[in-house]
Amino acid sequence: MISIVNLFTEYYFYIDTQNKIKVEHTKIILHRIQDALAIYSTRHPPPDTATGLEPIRFLLVNKELPTDGWDHPLIYQSPADNLPYKLISLGRDGQPGGTSFDADLCSCSLP
Repeated sequence: MISIVNLFTEYYFYIDTQNKIKVEHTKIILHRIQDALAIYSTRHPPPDTATGLEPIRFLLVNKELPTDGWDHPLIYQSPADNLPYKLISLGRDGQPGGTSFDADLCSCSLP
């Protein structure tokens, strides 16, 4: 009985750790794209929402648009009404909102 409980506990901590790693990976990706958008914006206006991140592809290391830690595409919302653009990951569940690892990550709330 104890070994089953230990196994379950270890599995839970493994999954928890993996999700924490995916959150940190997503934050790094969001920062990378922010850097590429800053470079792009020195010579061009920011891309609109319909165009998305396609114009900055050439500034990325492997020339591919990255996904978040859960392999979901990132959402780009262009600037509007003097507000900065937003890069959004919908978290583990890929749905808007959520809590814990399902919560959205937004470039606007990153340090």
